[in-house]
Amino acid sequence: MSVTIAFNTANLVAYYSDYRFKLREWGSQHAMVVQRTGIEEWREICKRIHACGYDAIEVWIALVEKCADDLDRAKSFREAMHNNGMKGVALAGTLNDTTARICRLLGIPCACAGYGGSNKESVIRLMRETGIL
Repeated sequence: MSVTIAFNTANLVAYYSDYRFKLREWGSQHAMVVQRTGIEEWREICKRIHACGYDAIEVWIALVEKCADDLDRAKSFREAMHNNGMKGVALAGTLNDTTARICRLLGIPCACAGYGGSNKESVIRLMRETGIL
């Protein structure tokens, strides 16, 4: 059996606030990450994680949320992972129609945050339709 150790990019929740925040501020940090993460920031994140010895990442939804409806952005983000030696092994986000689309666009095989904002029937449908776990 092969084991992959992945960097969980949700650890970057306070990336834009110099790693200073209170846990109760997670929602505002999430919004800040969604707003501020563009392709240049994503390339740098991938590069820095790879430099630490990782070649796999669990991608936090806030970092790639805007990829859902922007095919060029998704393509650039996927290429940035590849060009920096990174493979997305999971999406840190609930499985729903939007996150399944992001997973497919970024080549990520599964979403790992349960049913929040979804339901069992939708998750089963998405798994069957997309192959995303």
